Amino acid sequence: MARVRRTGRPKKPEGAMRQVAIRFPEEMLAALDAIAAERLDRPDRASVVREIIAQALEARMAKGKGKAA
Repeated sequence: MARVRRTGRPKKPEGAMRQVAIRFPEEMLAALDAIAAERLDRPDRASVVREIIAQALEARMAKGKGKAA
């Protein structure tokens, strides 16, 4: 018997990241792009944003102001 294909988007794999839309002022985008341009690995803007947020969350957790997820 043949498998029936479901319609719609397939399920995301375990551990997949969720997309979030954020608006940034032009000055902030320029600063993010400058950070990316200075680095040898030339990360994309999204990677730079994720790294900065991760650093801020780690610093907050180190100060004891955040809760573990």
